[in-house]
Amino acid sequence: MSTQHISYLMKNITDKIKINVDIALKSYNLTLTQSCVLGFLSANNSQATQKEIEEFLKVSHPTAVGLVSRMEQKGFLVTWTDSSDRRNKIVALTEHAQNISKVMEAMMDTILLSVLEVIFEIIIPLTMANLIDYGIESGSIGMVWKFGAWLLILAILQLLTGFFAAWFGAKASVGFAQNLREDMYDNVQTFAFSNIDKFSTASIVTRLTTDVTNVQNSYQILLRMAVRGPAMMLFSMVVSFQINKEISLVFLVMIPILMGFMILIIQKVHPIFTKVFRTYDELNNVVQENVRGIRNVKSFNQEEYETEKFKGISKRIYEDFAKGERWIAFGSPLMEASTYTCMIFISWFGAKAIVASGNNAAIGLTTGNLTALITYAMQIMVSLMMLSMVFA
Repeated sequence: MSTQHISYLMKNITDKIKINVDIALKSYNLTLTQSCVLGFLSANNSQATQKEIEEFLKVSHPTAVGLVSRMEQKGFLVTWTDSSDRRNKIVALTEHAQNISKVMEAMMDTILLSVLEVIFEIIIPLTMANLIDYGIESGSIGMVWKFGAWLLILAILQLLTGFFAAWFGAKASVGFAQNLREDMYDNVQTFAFSNIDKFSTASIVTRLTTDVTNVQNSYQILLRMAVRGPAMMLFSMVVSFQINKEISLVFLVMIPILMGFMILIIQKVHPIFTKVFRTYDELNNVVQENVRGIRNVKSFNQEEYETEKFKGISKRIYEDFAKGERWIAFGSPLMEASTYTCMIFISWFGAKAIVASGNNAAIGLTTGNLTALITYAMQIMVSLMMLSMVFA
């Protein structure tokens, strides 16, 4: 792979990281520059002078003043005049901003490690191709040891980046849920009576428990799969076309077909799960009524009625969940059918190309390159499944 191709891949990596960071920061009402200020203050014991922020961001004094002022209005910063130099200001993080800063650090680490994990996963098939072509095919035991060692190193690096990406992702999602639940609870305390009348107690309990948990899980999936999926698909496609443009056209045929089926599944599943989450309010309401009126239920001998009412709502949730999961279950055989269809076509056209080139890398396709293409076919299909899970 030439220097130009490597530069192209690095630019795509940078753009992909920036896009995912911007998406994640919107949930905190922050821009990328404001998040840098939070990170800088967090690394400096949660406070610094305004002049130090100017030097860190390399911006003018008016720009820094406006930035600090906007963040202070959002409740992220507090400022006071420096006693040693009244022309300068001390800028410090609020408690809320400190919690967000910790979550953001974990979020940034997750995105970076996820992209690194994908890069190692993309490099491994290329190394395997070199092992086959220059080691096994040529009968060079030295090359086998060399590329075998590289494969071991890359596999360990992928394992470590994947492990720590999952660890930081879990940390970021739990911290996000903690901040969200706290902010929602504080917001409920500010409700006027007219607002309270619009929400039942069961609805508020559902918002603070089940819904926050679902948001937490979605946030973790977004950080991991929404980063790994597009990155893996993009890099696999680029490298595949670098290996052989004609055979890689198989992906351009299979990807739209699989995406069409995935979109159909998402359209069927999304309304079902939306209905389930609304049914949770009814379930919580029934439980609350039974707990509050347990004496009345026993006095009027209504245990069987209340039990049947609870069973009815539980059965509705079960049936809706089962219906949604049945639709999701179609995704696995679809992915496998698409993957194996790609493998058949790649193997068929690849075998002809290898025979035509005499397994010579200088002339055309080799056995190692064919192995790499088959691996990339699996990675592309898996990345599409990841994206479907994010949107489902």
